Amino acid sequence: MKAEKVNTTNGPGGIRLSIASAAWGVGTMYTIDRSPGRLSVSLSDSCLSGRVTPLVAKRGYVQAGSGGFKQRAKKFDPTREVDISSVTTATSLVAFPVLAGIIGGVIALVRKPSAALVSGVQHFAAGVVMAAVAGEVLPDLRARGPLWLIVVGFSAGVAVLVWFRQFEDHGDHGEGDEHDHAETAAGGQLPLGFLAVVAVDLFIDGLLVATGATVSNRTAVIITIALTVEVLFLGLAVALRLAGSGIPKVRAALITSGVSLATAVGAVLGAVVLAGAGSAVVTLVLAFAAAALLWLVVEELLVEAHEVDERPWMAVMFFAGFLLLYSLGVME
Repeated sequence: MKAEKVNTTNGPGGIRLSIASAAWGVGTMYTIDRSPGRLSVSLSDSCLSGRVTPLVAKRGYVQAGSGGFKQRAKKFDPTREVDISSVTTATSLVAFPVLAGIIGGVIALVRKPSAALVSGVQHFAAGVVMAAVAGEVLPDLRARGPLWLIVVGFSAGVAVLVWFRQFEDHGDHGEGDEHDHAETAAGGQLPLGFLAVVAVDLFIDGLLVATGATVSNRTAVIITIALTVEVLFLGLAVALRLAGSGIPKVRAALITSGVSLATAVGAVLGAVVLAGAGSAVVTLVLAFAAAALLWLVVEELLVEAHEVDERPWMAVMFFAGFLLLYSLGVME
């Protein structure tokens, strides 16, 4: 805490000490009255006596006449991190899922993992993402409210994801087997529709990282850990699909790396936009993120994980992932 001004007044009844200070974005006046047989200490927030400058004005207070300071109409909200630090946080953290996508693509081309191993780690990733939703996103939503904003944001997220799934399925059916064979016969043409869908998916993942960075560093880290595991296997799937289309391995790895950068684009753009957003907008986006993460678990990771014959240890991996990330969040 920094004391900006100290006034001491000696009177017939005793001593009056006034300390005007500012700390953590809050201006405070401490008044201590000392008289024979009596000691009184009073505390007054948001109003400062005397001449207090630089720090107070920067934190949202303006001088009111010559007697003190009053708070600006726009109050400081300690529950939000909306300055440039959120952009820096998102930019730093998104490097991990981007790198994971690149590594996944390289692993797929160097040595293809077994279907059982992929399924087990997908179960693990689903548990990690579920822990991020249950332990970080939903509690933040409940603290922010109001409920109607949460319902609107969550419903919008579900609607967008359902539409996106229909668009994806329509694109797959539109291409058909003949188109796939034509691509292979032509020497490995790029499956542009597939890559576009993956890029949009990764862009949304980047937006989730940005949303977490806007809420708090803790939420951003938890969401990033969850998405890093997911993007690792998305990169693996993209590389295998490209190699199956007849594209050379080196080129497939480079394309996978390029597509992974969509995550960084989503994170940076999302952080820049949300850095100046109000509390209502952040609540809407956070509710949208909750829907997107739940969709990732239920409609993507677990669906793909169950495409192989399931073994008991695979189911255990889901709960291991959940418990691990939840424990990390509790211990922090």
